[in-house]
Formats: sequence, structure tokens, C-alpha cells
Amino acid sequence: MAALPAMLYEHGDWRMLVVDKAHCVRIASDGGHQYSTPADYIGKKVSVRICRRQIEIYDQDTKVCLGTHQRVIRLAV
Repeated sequence: MAALPAMLYEHGDWRMLVVDKAHCVRIASDGGHQYSTPADYIGKKVSVRICRRQIEIYDQDTKVCLGTHQRVIRLAV
């Protein structure tokens, strides 16, 4: 038997989002918080995995990870 992975598996929800002019994707459920991508992706669709603690952004075609961010959830006042 092999050893368990060092990083625990975390369930995530997948979404396809379009990168905006500021080279970010906006997650409405996080109060509209923006997460950055490379500027080359402006106007393109990306795959976004939303986990409890982090956001992962992937190229939709190649599945290459473009970035990971600590998730920020803004609560409405």
C-alpha cells in the first residue's frame, strides 16, 4: 500500500467563468471578490474550482493551473 497524499482532498464546485478586463474572475458567492489570472486570458473562459479555503483557476483547454488563491468571503452588511 502506498502512503496517503500529504495534502487532503477537498470537495470543490466547478464553474466556467470569463476573465474580465482587469484579468480577474469574480465569484458572486464570495460577495463579488475578484481573483486574478494572467493578462493573456482577458475575455477567455477559464475553469474555476471553488473550495472551502481556496480558489483554483485552470485553462479551459489545456487544464493547466493558472493560479490558486486563498478564498476571501465578504459578507453583506
